[in-house]
Amino acid sequence: MRNIILLPLLTLAVTLALPVHAQVAGEGDKTPERIEVPPLGVMPELERGLFVTLDAGIFFTLNSGAPEGVRKVSNAQPLLGVGLGYDITENIVAGASFTLGNSAGTCYSVDPATLACSGAESFSVVHVNAYGGYLHGLTHQWYLGGKLFGGLALLTPEPSVPAGDSGEGLAMGFNAGVLLSTEFHTHLHHFVVGLDIGGEFVSGAGVGFPGVLIYPRLKYVF
Repeated sequence: MRNIILLPLLTLAVTLALPVHAQVAGEGDKTPERIEVPPLGVMPELERGLFVTLDAGIFFTLNSGAPEGVRKVSNAQPLLGVGLGYDITENIVAGASFTLGNSAGTCYSVDPATLACSGAESFSVVHVNAYGGYLHGLTHQWYLGGKLFGGLALLTPEPSVPAGDSGEGLAMGFNAGVLLSTEFHTHLHHFVVGLDIGGEFVSGAGVGFPGVLIYPRLKYVF
């Protein structure tokens, strides 16, 4: 009689236990979901806002109107600059910069008969500029675009002087130009590297001449 009573109870217990065992076994067989990680690590969130820049490259000037016997391209000289700017949006930037370049080895005030230079064959060009630009995102970190700039150009000594003048003073002029600009947001937070290549026109001290600027840029975003 006891066996007759226990058998249905045992059958009921086994029936209730089987679904629970199957559920636990199924949970144990699940493979954890894999998270794809970029080869260089987690993509950084790009900082934007107030920034400072440090520029270091080369600068030279063109002298296409020079007579035969006078160099039409100056020697390439170091270009150094600092700047302060702000990312207005993801793509639009504006700022101000102070840049020092030099023109060496060509003359903008030549006597065609004697080829004598009445001005300075080598002079510094100090730029005090404002600029604005648009940069389009090619990837999450790489941007390409252009900038327009303009402002004051301080020339010393003067590249062209009137008769009787020593030409050793400071001449104030103006400059304006355009740059092809690219930037890459590095995996180091706040740091951006870039490259600017472009041209300008400088007018001052009775002369006007084109200049070429090529400089890498280090940018720190606060």
